[in-house]
Amino acid sequence: MKKDELEKINYSKIYNEFMDSMRGYIGKDDTKKMFYSIIYLIYLAKKNNIDLLKLFECPAFDLSAKFFERKGINKVLDKLIYSYEKSNIYTRELEVLEEIRSLFEMNNFNEEIDTDFSSQIINLTEEDIKKIISENTLDVINYPMKDNDATSKEIIDLITYCLNIKEQDDVLDLCSGRGDFLVSLANQNLKLEGVEINRDNVLISKIRLAILKDINFEIINGDALTHRFNKKYDEIFCEFPLGLRVNEFILNQMEKDLFYTWRKPGLTADWLFINKMVTILKNKGRAAIIVPDGLLFKSMDADYRRDLLVSGVVKEIIKLPSGVIPNSNISANLIILARHNENNEIKFIDASQEYIENKIGKRQLDVKAIIDLINGKNSDEDKVKIEKCGEICKTDDVILTVNAYVKKQQPNYINPHLLKEFIVDKYRGYQLTAKEQNEITDKNGNYELLTISDIEDGRISNSLLRINDNKSKYDRYLLKDGDVVISARGTKIKVAVAEIKNRNIIPNGNLLVLRLNTEKLNPYYLQAYLNSENGQLSLEQIQTGAIIMSINPSRIEQMKVSIVDKETQDIFVERYKRKLMELNIAQEHVKKLKYQIDNLFTNEIEENDNNG
Repeated sequence: MKKDELEKINYSKIYNEFMDSMRGYIGKDDTKKMFYSIIYLIYLAKKNNIDLLKLFECPAFDLSAKFFERKGINKVLDKLIYSYEKSNIYTRELEVLEEIRSLFEMNNFNEEIDTDFSSQIINLTEEDIKKIISENTLDVINYPMKDNDATSKEIIDLITYCLNIKEQDDVLDLCSGRGDFLVSLANQNLKLEGVEINRDNVLISKIRLAILKDINFEIINGDALTHRFNKKYDEIFCEFPLGLRVNEFILNQMEKDLFYTWRKPGLTADWLFINKMVTILKNKGRAAIIVPDGLLFKSMDADYRRDLLVSGVVKEIIKLPSGVIPNSNISANLIILARHNENNEIKFIDASQEYIENKIGKRQLDVKAIIDLINGKNSDEDKVKIEKCGEICKTDDVILTVNAYVKKQQPNYINPHLLKEFIVDKYRGYQLTAKEQNEITDKNGNYELLTISDIEDGRISNSLLRINDNKSKYDRYLLKDGDVVISARGTKIKVAVAEIKNRNIIPNGNLLVLRLNTEKLNPYYLQAYLNSENGQLSLEQIQTGAIIMSINPSRIEQMKVSIVDKETQDIFVERYKRKLMELNIAQEHVKKLKYQIDNLFTNEIEENDNNG
């Protein structure tokens, strides 16, 4: 293709058409690596001045068909392998070619494919191919993929900036996937390494880097957790597979001299990846890892978070917008680790709204806006907060979620106390499945089911769904007079005090129940506070999640509450309850008026007409 046509090439279209066409000839799991393999063979053929027409002894219009036959592919492979073996120099090209030969031997690749399509591939120039290979994911993340092995260009740009990579640095990508991060650094004078467990991705990474980089790269096919590294690195990036868990066998295979002694069976792999990164990071090195929200607030992980802060390795935590991780809608965070974090401070950055929607409505990270937040060029205090690690360590759960520290408005407290000082018991309601609920629903049932929608304006509805079940498993969930009920999920936080009398009310799993020491804290006083502007701000700060907000029972104990003496509380509560009663009377009056208005035409016009 001519140079002036280079910018007009639709690389994504080439890739997508190839993927669609190949599915008729090879297994769908091999289509990605087959694309890169064929591209590589064409690249090496042109780089080594192999005349394909002469090799196949055919006219130009037959070239595509002959090339894509099994024997055609093998001709090119044999010619290239012979050339590199003859040179008596072991090259990365030869290593990759041997892997490609194995790939074709394992696939039934005997038929011709569409010649118009294949000729487009064969006619690509070396310059075209380099452009295709270097394009981060080729804009193909929209193509249906079985797995999530791509990292978006915008996230890579942000990570590269945060890591501050310098010439001659040793850079490692832990769980390197198809090599997107390493490929983005290929034009720099760096020593690049990757560890990837998926053999297909290893081959793709080697092909991409072999075209773009002559020396100083290595892709290891292995488990990133159990692989034993013989060196340390200046910069490390890791985007590990989500939901991965490890067992005692994996723990025993891991290095025994890890930085942290986290070897508990059942430990989520997230923490082991962090441990591995800190262990193999140079004293002045930096690392970046993408983690889900749960890692930053779950009570069971509090000790791990405390160890991180005590060792002073956490530099920045950036909350990313939902939807910017390819093939995922999780609420993710970028953690920047530094072994030389001298001030032992963490910069919390709320970048959850820093995105741009592309032409097809997908979110892309606004990298410049986030970099401005990191550098302080955007002085929006609602999005950036610096906290001392020592102060965070004083709390029980050592919460590291960004929204626990960065908020548009901070509560104003009067004589603040932690809510846990007044809680006798706390629990989440019974999680009833839809099927189970349908099976036991009974208008004459002996239990009533309370849901979020049954709480309005601080009061629990008198008309709840009844269920009938003789099992005693619900009894420990029953509400008692004075229990404070709080919605645990959803954007609007609802609060009410239970007035039970002779009712058997079971809160469902979307509700939290607090049972208080009523000699110290009046439940209605707490309800009034939580429904106030400052109370709602306090609740928002302990919420987690991006799409569906939720409150963890353990976190609510750490919430601060404005407290006055008990006598003042009780006097205030009397006025508060009278206002609630007035509101209830007013709402009943409004309901009656609405009914009259809705039926006014029928009652006065239509009936008069019928009587006339």
